[in-house]
Amino acid sequence: MLHAFAVQGLTPDDELVSGLTDRETFPGPPAFGSIAITPLESANKEAVGLLPNAITGLPNDLWRGSKTDEIAALIRELDTDLLPAALDLLYALLLTEANPPEDSTGEPRILLARIDKLVELGALEQAKALLDRARPLDSALFARSFDIALLTRDVLSQCRELVNSPALAPGYSSRIYCEVMQGDWRRAALIHVAAIATGAISPAEAELLAHFLQPELIEGDEIVTPDPLTPLSFRIREDLGFKHAQSTLPAPYVYQNLAPNVDQFVKLESAERLARTQAIAAELLFSVYLDESVSGKADGWDRVQAFRRLNAAIRTGAGVPIGDALRLAHEEALASNLEVPFSRYFVPRLGDFAEIEGGRSILLRMSLLTSESETATLYPGSGESESEFLRSLTLNKLQGSKALGIGRSTPENLPPAFASAAQVTGIGNARGSGETILRILPVFSSQSNAAADDIQSALAALRQIGLESQAAQLAVQTILLGDMR
Repeated sequence: MLHAFAVQGLTPDDELVSGLTDRETFPGPPAFGSIAITPLESANKEAVGLLPNAITGLPNDLWRGSKTDEIAALIRELDTDLLPAALDLLYALLLTEANPPEDSTGEPRILLARIDKLVELGALEQAKALLDRARPLDSALFARSFDIALLTRDVLSQCRELVNSPALAPGYSSRIYCEVMQGDWRRAALIHVAAIATGAISPAEAELLAHFLQPELIEGDEIVTPDPLTPLSFRIREDLGFKHAQSTLPAPYVYQNLAPNVDQFVKLESAERLARTQAIAAELLFSVYLDESVSGKADGWDRVQAFRRLNAAIRTGAGVPIGDALRLAHEEALASNLEVPFSRYFVPRLGDFAEIEGGRSILLRMSLLTSESETATLYPGSGESESEFLRSLTLNKLQGSKALGIGRSTPENLPPAFASAAQVTGIGNARGSGETILRILPVFSSQSNAAADDIQSALAALRQIGLESQAAQLAVQTILLGDMR
């Protein structure tokens, strides 16, 4: 008996049902005796990256000595609520070119984990670019590409590929959706009926797809939200005109709100969320803030006004004095957990204002939070021990000092991570530099509550594998931002 949500007036085609029972597959490579031939296009996909080693500072043998499954698991399990400098390091790890581990079988297990982590962060453009480098795609990689296309409202080319090569389909729901998008409603409806008859889709999927195929069946103002929400169910609900509470959506689901035709405050809220995960650059976030078409009294309007006043004061000297504008804008950035993107955007634009009355300490803090350590030289410290310590740390001038250390609050009560004789134990003994980084990053998660000794070990381990500047930036942000996460 067909499910109640089968499209009305259709019955399953026997040939179609049998085709659903035995999903289309392509034969593997031919073998000669005991030697299998691996297609050239499938080799080394684990090595795919967007950034060369010269840019990331990470070695090409990043995964040397590590196990593929362990690395993939470490990436998947990593909490992404990290200090901005730790996120910088994570992005470098996810996007760098690197040889696969020695035990790699050619299956892109680490690449899949890297793409999934980028999607989790909301970094859809970066994930898509990795997939483009990995073509031709197998079914697992195509499933990620299809999800990203759904989340970015750019699904037509993916649907053409799926309809032409059904074996790539992540499931029968995606086939039904794409047949509709390609204009073949009848085939979509037949696959829907047959999928129900064979149990190839769940009752919840069947209901949602029935509504997609026949919107007139929807009764009332709501349809059931599948649990868990998937990119496909999200897109179908959106296409049917049902909206989701933006504040509860995971980061990748708000990426579509960056489109030009989206309500400006919805776009602003989404841009802020994606800037916090560093999925988008500070320049894109502030292009939304400074867009004069944004006006009103919604949440965040005070922040918009503060940033605009500072921008106007820098560009033209108009409005409030620049010191007052900086102080108020900085307060808004602090309150919204956007201090680092705020600093990255405005520090290069404030280079000519080193002597701003009342703004020197703010400028020093902002410059220390950016990855451009040389900017700290523009703003002399206040003479306080912590400010001078931070400037020296950022400028890598602590080698040989045995009195200074690093940790959650002030330098005085922390172990000597930057002493020249610092010994690395435990966390620094991971097999390769990539694995070392993955085991270090959780120390800088907001959930870690790491002890000072753990922070010292993590920073010393980074220094041992040659990541001096990254360790210094993590140290600075641990002190300045550690209590604010």
